[in-house]
Amino acid sequence: MGVCSLKDEEDMAAEDKTIVEEKEEKPEPWKSALFSLVFPGLGQIRNNDPRKGLLYFAIAFTLILTLHLGVTVIILALFWLYNIYDAYTVASRKAEVP
Repeated sequence: MGVCSLKDEEDMAAEDKTIVEEKEEKPEPWKSALFSLVFPGLGQIRNNDPRKGLLYFAIAFTLILTLHLGVTVIILALFWLYNIYDAYTVASRKAEVP
């Protein structure tokens, strides 16, 4: 067993604080919207909501696979726009929380 000095404990505490600060990084709304513009669900994943992100990804993927149906194009476009709006508004709310 090794002996842990007070200096080592302070260094470890500082590392833990740094890790916590990195996890609490607030998403920037415009970046979340941009990620969702690239593909639905990416902005939600960036907002630390992987369940919603994967659900949106699956919905968009299914709609893309069924594009040969004419109505699907309109539904996909509306869904994609909603996805961007959702990513932006959720990131905005998270950025406002102290």
